[in-house]
Amino acid sequence: PLSALLARKLFGPLSMSATSLEPSDHVMIPGAASLHLARQDDRWERGLFPSREMLGEGGVVSSIGDMLAWAAHVRGGLGARLLDLTIEADGSQGYYGLGLMAQTYRGISTFRHAGTVIGGSCEMVCAPQEALDVVILANGAPGASPSLLADQVVDIVLAPLVHPAAVPPPADAFAGWLGDYGSHETGMVYGLEEKGGDLHLRAAKYPAAWPLAAESDGWLTTGATGVSTIRVRPEQDSIRLRFAGSEERLEKLSPSPFDAAIIGRYESAESGLTAVIEKSEHGFAVQFSDHWGVSPFDLAPLGGPWLHIRSALDPTQFGASLWFPEGWSGHFLLNSARTRGLVFDRVGCG
Repeated sequence: PLSALLARKLFGPLSMSATSLEPSDHVMIPGAASLHLARQDDRWERGLFPSREMLGEGGVVSSIGDMLAWAAHVRGGLGARLLDLTIEADGSQGYYGLGLMAQTYRGISTFRHAGTVIGGSCEMVCAPQEALDVVILANGAPGASPSLLADQVVDIVLAPLVHPAAVPPPADAFAGWLGDYGSHETGMVYGLEEKGGDLHLRAAKYPAAWPLAAESDGWLTTGATGVSTIRVRPEQDSIRLRFAGSEERLEKLSPSPFDAAIIGRYESAESGLTAVIEKSEHGFAVQFSDHWGVSPFDLAPLGGPWLHIRSALDPTQFGASLWFPEGWSGHFLLNSARTRGLVFDRVGCG
């Protein structure tokens, strides 16, 4: 079993006695903090991954002490093997390796990786040249971002070495470009929006938006995010966008209604998911299901053949877009920040 392999090859040799791979959030683990989700009604609920086959995707339980031991081990040499960086579609070198991301943060060479489970989040940042390791674990604190907190630790501890922070472009300088944009080639949706007075980019209606920074050549960049570096350039009523070594043009979307022609049943052969679109109390809704369970989402128009899906249980937890390239009675593609072009074929009408 994977849990036994990790214990024998990694956790045991490094004396990480508080670390293990647990296959399910439904099993109580002695000494482990519970995962929490803040609800919109000021109440709380358990953060439980619905499947009992979680394994390597969020199943490792650890402690600050053990994670610092792991960080020191990685910084001591293993990191070079885990930083076998990807090559993008245009031949350029990416920043994502075999489980670690190589980044330059304010002039400091680092490697890092964050993680999120239902009701918990974490971050590990290592600055090997400065022998600095930062590990932050959180289990549901509203508004807490381990990644932002870890950056603040680097700012404080390495204050004499860090470069000045980049000044984000003010959103009011791009007031005419704020809004959502869609690609007629891939169906992907991005949005330019104001947040705290600064310009941010949102991918496929994902709940979190990334702050943008201006580059000397006129492009705006998110820097290295959990999905890749994204660069965008506003041009009249459209934007040019570069992602993962490719470039596309997206047109600005104007809100427009959709109709009952979308009601029906859809199936995705690639993922094994079934989607059922039907009328709801507030308009239209979609339910995605497989043999593990059902997830309900509300639907809202974005403009043209695009819809926004947001969790009916907690709109802050997930967001994505649906694209109907052949009209409301045809198939659709699901795009999210980390899923692109997932096809759902229509198999039944409402």
